[in-house]
Amino acid sequence: MAGRASHQEARVPVQQRGIRTREKIIGAALRLFGRRGYHGTNSNEIAGAAGVSTGSFYAYFGDKKEVFLEALAQYNRDVLGAIGVKNAPSGAGGGGEKDFIRGLIARALAAHEVNPAFHREAVALVNTDTQVRALQARADERVMNALEEVLEAARSSLRVRDIRNAARVVFRATEGVIHDLALGGGARERDAVLGELADMLHRYLFAG
Repeated sequence: MAGRASHQEARVPVQQRGIRTREKIIGAALRLFGRRGYHGTNSNEIAGAAGVSTGSFYAYFGDKKEVFLEALAQYNRDVLGAIGVKNAPSGAGGGGEKDFIRGLIARALAAHEVNPAFHREAVALVNTDTQVRALQARADERVMNALEEVLEAARSSLRVRDIRNAARVVFRATEGVIHDLALGGGARERDAVLGELADMLHRYLFAG
């Protein structure tokens, strides 16, 4: 199906019924995109999984690309919630540096456990779709801003002085390791690799 006519704007619901319908569509999209992939899912299937008519789908979204972008935005909001950006890990200073590092890694792991299947599909599309890449870049920037605040709060205990770039290094290094672990490996290998990551970040952030 071609989707809604280009001149027709998607309806932004204000009543609770419309808000719930839109949320059901996004929830169904998150599940289906994770299970079947972006290219293996169509708008009719999303509508069916959400329990709404195809017409209702197009009242809120122009096509599956539009709902994918909204699903990605919802996913990233859930990730920020899992990370718990309001609360810094405890332990920096007073000899608790390793606990501080473990806290950072634990938050990153929690973020990747929000919806691993959808996350894998989003990562694949980042490399091929400019809109997805731009949206994910903004989400990554929010995470790095939150991490910068955490490191800034621990500045007096840190060896690094460039907190902004340190946040970027910690984020990218942790992301890379966790993505690699997601591709395979048993629990023993995972624990060993995460231990090495913790040691590396400790030396980078704290060791003189």
